[in-house]
Amino acid sequence: MKAMIPGEIEVSYTMRKSSLFVWFVSVTFLFMQACGVLAGKVILNIKVVNPSDQPQTKVISHHLPTGLTTNDILSLDGMELRYDSTTTTYIVHAEQELGPKQSVSFQVEVNDVWVIPSEELTRLGLHARELRRKIDGTANADRGAALEASITNAINQIALSQAENDAARVGAERHIDTFMRDSRRLTGVKSIVGELEDVVAGTGLSPDRITFSQGAKGAVGGDGASHGKVVFRSLL
Repeated sequence: MKAMIPGEIEVSYTMRKSSLFVWFVSVTFLFMQACGVLAGKVILNIKVVNPSDQPQTKVISHHLPTGLTTNDILSLDGMELRYDSTTTTYIVHAEQELGPKQSVSFQVEVNDVWVIPSEELTRLGLHARELRRKIDGTANADRGAALEASITNAINQIALSQAENDAARVGAERHIDTFMRDSRRLTGVKSIVGELEDVVAGTGLSPDRITFSQGAKGAVGGDGASHGKVVFRSLL
């Protein structure tokens, strides 16, 4: 496998089938500009090259990033979609016959699901404020204020992180890594919200508990140019 250089757009894998033949598979992510209400889309560019003077048949298999469902995978470009129950991720797979010096490319288009909606953060913040107001003047007022402050601080950190790590700005790899990290933060925020709801309920008031979505999806803007790299685990 070729060593990755920070800032490199293309990720290359090198496989040796024998002492005579070397295959190259490159993976590139492109971000397509969102139009109107359409969600941002990501294109996985997979290129296979046969540099030898002999024809070869190549098996191509790559894990897609976590978070995708079948509804988010928009186009396979002739590749086959498989599911890895061990990693709970989808795999794109193909067998390709290549002539001498021939190359072939596949483009797999997916939705950019690695965004935490600002509406969800706003909803959590407003709910925390209303919960704290309910117990103002009670014995639990200080506890409620402290919990609300923790929630507000964490929400602000997540919102800032999401804004600063837009895919078009920082690239696909960092964009997805940031989403994973912020999702863990968001789980912590929801836990604190639940704790504040329990404090309100303990005073004999209704906390008007809210339910949370199972995942976060959103749009990402871009200019249609290439924006960074995502590392895929190669099954070759």
